[in-house]
Amino acid sequence: MIMAFRKHDYDLDDFERCEEHGCPLVQVAENVEPECLVEWVAERVAGRRVVDVVPPSTDPADYPHPALVLEGGMILPVVKALDTGTGKAAEMNLSLTGWAVNEVAYVVSEGPGGRMEYVTVVIADGQHAPILAGLNLDILIYLLEDAQFRRIEP
Repeated sequence: MIMAFRKHDYDLDDFERCEEHGCPLVQVAENVEPECLVEWVAERVAGRRVVDVVPPSTDPADYPHPALVLEGGMILPVVKALDTGTGKAAEMNLSLTGWAVNEVAYVVSEGPGGRMEYVTVVIADGQHAPILAGLNLDILIYLLEDAQFRRIEP
């Protein structure tokens, strides 16, 4: 699996927060402007269609999540997915090819297991109930950090 899917163990309390979305602001160096994670994701995925689905890795060093591959190559690491029509878990498989991302948001919930934070996307095809997918923050933060490093490194 690609390096982004390796376990990173970020502490979300170490990040400044976006005033608009409440999500982490990512900044890899002083000469790089902090970027809102939600806005960065939205710029890369809004309106893009699913072209492939990567099954969960069985390597214990990787996160065990499936991923949606979108037009343009952006990868969305899905932690949880919900069929909004049935309220049940949705399976991430190739039947989602052609579905498009039409919403990006940041969700924080408190539960018995503690605080959970997700960037979420809604994918739809216009024929079925949309799917709400919660994405892995560690992987998204890693991808944004990598993009920032690529802008400043020769």
